[in-house]
Amino acid sequence: MAENEIIRKTIVLEDNSLETEKIVQLGSVYPLNEVSFYKIKNGSSGFKDWSKSLLFISIGWSIKIVSVIIIFLIAFSKAGETKKGLKFEIETWEMVAVGIALFACLITYILGTRFMNDRDKLIAQIDEFFKK
Repeated sequence: MAENEIIRKTIVLEDNSLETEKIVQLGSVYPLNEVSFYKIKNGSSGFKDWSKSLLFISIGWSIKIVSVIIIFLIAFSKAGETKKGLKFEIETWEMVAVGIALFACLITYILGTRFMNDRDKLIAQIDEFFKK
């Protein structure tokens, strides 16, 4: 091999076959500075964070509604012929709230994919860098 020759294949070297103490490996390295690192590590993802929060709120409300339905069904099955005192205690606003929260979750997720904040832009830059 000539000096300053570019090698594009893997070369396996024995431990004692090196004649120099300096080996340089060239590859794709993203120039990540400390500010960019902290944007990735601590930055919020804006609308996507709101979307996750709304999703968890709607899941919580849904669990509450499902638990009321299960309790009603258990009481209904045990009541026998005296089913007059049983109440189905789910308010209309609870069902509407779940629907609104899921709709708002969808809207904020779409906004989060359309409008990128600094963190999302930086991640896209790094992704594009390594696709080359």
